Amino acid sequence: MRPLLLDKAILAGVRRISPRLQAIYLPGMGQRMELAEEASSVFQEVFIDQIYKPIDPLPPGANIIDLGAHLGMFSIYASGLSQGARIQAVEANPNTIPLLRANLERARNHPSFDIIQAAISGRPGTLTFRLHATRRAHVGGTAVRDTGKFSDASEFIDVEVKTIQLSSLLSKPADLMKCDIEGAEYGVLTPNTLKPDLIRQAAVEFHDIGPRAAEFEAIVGGAMARGYRVFTAESQPISDMNALSNHTRGVDNTITLKFAA
Repeated sequence: MRPLLLDKAILAGVRRISPRLQAIYLPGMGQRMELAEEASSVFQEVFIDQIYKPIDPLPPGANIIDLGAHLGMFSIYASGLSQGARIQAVEANPNTIPLLRANLERARNHPSFDIIQAAISGRPGTLTFRLHATRRAHVGGTAVRDTGKFSDASEFIDVEVKTIQLSSLLSKPADLMKCDIEGAEYGVLTPNTLKPDLIRQAAVEFHDIGPRAAEFEAIVGGAMARGYRVFTAESQPISDMNALSNHTRGVDNTITLKFAA
């Protein structure tokens, strides 16, 4: 069995038989991983399905931004894509930060990680962030989505978190940005930030695209107009807005797209 598939099997087994296990060594990643309930599904997306894999190779010393860093799996994955990469890992959930920090400190490739505890917003300051009261790394922590629709809605609580603007992370252009920020992407990915001279490649998880179809189409259509090539999570090209409509037909919730200048 290939090392990463072995890691996937280990995580899936741990999730089923030992939910209280705090950490485990994953040979494919070459490091000890602090665990949380969502470890297996996030590992699947990042390392097996590679939904955030860049379209074009990254240069040495790449500048990489991880918005919604969660347990740090994308940051660890991205550290293997560019020797000497600098990675800014941004996470708003205060309960997740200790897990994120522990995992990145053990990263096999030891790039330059900068952990930023904040939510990305259209303005600096603070906002009310809803997170699960007991699950340390619940993937549904959000400042904008309606958690009342979640099956465990009664278990969410409100906390105040610091906010920063995406522009504050772009003192130099980003070679790759991953964005999974639970609906906040619609207020963050503006024509002033999602443009090829600032962000060369991006992988974005869009949420609630049914009710937010107009905003979703405006972001993607605007990105195309500014010169981005657009791809599916499987790296298949989306040539125009008609192709986008065909790709998203029947999708009401979440979809990942890639952008390459």
